[in-house]
Amino acid sequence: MAFIKFDNVSKSYGKQNVISGLNLAIEKGSFTVLVGPSGCGKSTLLRLIAGLEDLDEGALYIDGKCVNQIEPKDRDIAIVFQNYALYPHMTTFENMAFGLKIRGIDKTLIREKVNEVACSLQIEHLLDRKPKDMSGGQRQRVAIGRAIVREPRVFLFDEPLSNLDAKLRNQMRWEIAELHKRLGITTVYVTHDQVEAMTLGDNIVVLDKGVIRQQGSAKQIYDHPTDEFVAGFIGSPPMNFAKAFIAQSEQGAQIYNDQIGLQINIPGLDAPQTVTAVTLGIRPEHLTLKQEKENRGIEGVLMHMEHLGYETFAHFKINDLIWVVRCTGSPEWEAGQSVWLEFQTGKIHLFYTV
Repeated sequence: MAFIKFDNVSKSYGKQNVISGLNLAIEKGSFTVLVGPSGCGKSTLLRLIAGLEDLDEGALYIDGKCVNQIEPKDRDIAIVFQNYALYPHMTTFENMAFGLKIRGIDKTLIREKVNEVACSLQIEHLLDRKPKDMSGGQRQRVAIGRAIVREPRVFLFDEPLSNLDAKLRNQMRWEIAELHKRLGITTVYVTHDQVEAMTLGDNIVVLDKGVIRQQGSAKQIYDHPTDEFVAGFIGSPPMNFAKAFIAQSEQGAQIYNDQIGLQINIPGLDAPQTVTAVTLGIRPEHLTLKQEKENRGIEGVLMHMEHLGYETFAHFKINDLIWVVRCTGSPEWEAGQSVWLEFQTGKIHLFYTV
């Protein structure tokens, strides 16, 4: 296990600045997920750890030692790529054994290690096959097995499940999580899929344009997003937003937007001394459908229903806004009908306009 630290790290490609003065500590034995949209810098950070890219500024430390000038082969790191990166002319056994072979490990020990890891990943029956004779999921297991047999200080995963179908992605997510529990090796996992981030990471780092927007557990980031970007990126379906104003009233804070008929009083919430522009955010599960007007609701027109069996996503139009409500089961609503959306006021998020 290793402790990793980025100290004021910057990286550019030509005139394009990808990472800007980034500071990040990754604890020993943690499962850290770097998540964000394409181009946010997450894969670049992974490649910096692996030594596949050089830093422009700052320093990278592994277990307190600066590794800026240390070659990738000397960092004791294993990486699993999105495209598996297996040698096509080698069997599974040869692919998994290759890293140990070039390090001069005894052949008997290599065979023991490869067989042990293959059994743990349930690919022992594939040891004599070449990559072209295996499915995508099997090849991904081989790539993971090749990393495990090395017993590195750090595991790096670069969007390893992107090429798999939905069912296999779910299965492999569980297997990677169980693998980390069993081995306890410091793991850094890159993904653009916020579902993967939420289900895998005990430490999630949300990136945008080379800057860390928020870091914490899945629950912390979901329940208490620091800004509108994080609130909109984490969560599926994403959080609903509306421009509004907040002002003081006799009941406490009042949030309103006359154009969409929004007027909610929230007792106990401190309001600014003057009327202030805000962005109101509320997650789909914190809205309730009503057929009659409620004190804390706004009127909308049902546009579309997505029935998923155990839950339904109801899409509503409120003037120019399209909002989503998460409902349990399959409620009997019809497109075009007018309904009221009731807010759970304790779940409202306010993002102040800068």
